Amino acid sequence: MKLLKKCNIPLLIGAIIAAALFIVGSIFDKSISETFWNRYQLDIPWFTIVITLLGPLVTNVFGAFAGSSLFFVKTNFKKGLANFFKVIGILGIIAVSFFAYDAGTEFAEVIPHLEDERVRSGLCYLVFALVVITDVVIFLLVYRNHKRVDQRNLFWVASTMLIVLAVTAGGTEVIKYIVSRPRPRIVFPGQEAYLDWWQWRPLYGFKVHESKSFISGHSSNAGSIAVLLTLFISVTRVSKKKHVATLTSVIGILFAFIVALSRVVANAHFMSDVAFGLLYSFVVSMVMGRLMLYFNEKAESKVPASN
Repeated sequence: MKLLKKCNIPLLIGAIIAAALFIVGSIFDKSISETFWNRYQLDIPWFTIVITLLGPLVTNVFGAFAGSSLFFVKTNFKKGLANFFKVIGILGIIAVSFFAYDAGTEFAEVIPHLEDERVRSGLCYLVFALVVITDVVIFLLVYRNHKRVDQRNLFWVASTMLIVLAVTAGGTEVIKYIVSRPRPRIVFPGQEAYLDWWQWRPLYGFKVHESKSFISGHSSNAGSIAVLLTLFISVTRVSKKKHVATLTSVIGILFAFIVALSRVVANAHFMSDVAFGLLYSFVVSMVMGRLMLYFNEKAESKVPASN
């Protein structure tokens, strides 16, 4: 868990850059997205489609890993607390299964000229299958030598992963429905009028699904990957070298920015949508990560590890 401290500086830098992009987006949102709309419209670049697939796929993999990990943790905590987190693990796996299917839906929607419903459904199930297969492979790699896994750290890492993802995803959905901003892909065809992010229409998103542009769910979820990657490396002990945590965090942040850019190119979000999503996820990850680290170290000081 000490590796988590190493990713705070890159996360802080990422948050500052995201804040700057949010300010720029708030001023030039319409012109930036209109440029991409005029250039691509239905002919979306292949890299955008691939990144749109990878964004939720990576997030779902970590969510499922965290949920399943809680079933295999032996801790020195009271049985009731351990069982409580195992229940969270069950709910987490169920939720991730739905998110995996939703990821396929988003992937199909990024190809608007694809009208065959059978192909769209096939893409949804393909994404779901990729998540499940990837989870099984990672799970087998992590637990093939069970003695190498620090059980106490695994408990806290899995809990932190689930809490970070839950707070990030849950908060994102709440903000989406409160703001109810129309997406670029329905603004520029003239189906809805352009609105800035501060022109809220509470709960309008329940009426029109495409009016949930602010904030970007792909960006906020991908933004959490920087911390989740670092936590994953720490618990699986991929490397004990100190610079690996920082490098991993930087890679995670770059990945998040690439995912965010793909959503602007795909006419799914405005610049301020993705920038605020990144900023929100970086802040949540830093706060929740530090809180869980504090509670873990406090527990370790009271009860010695038995493994």
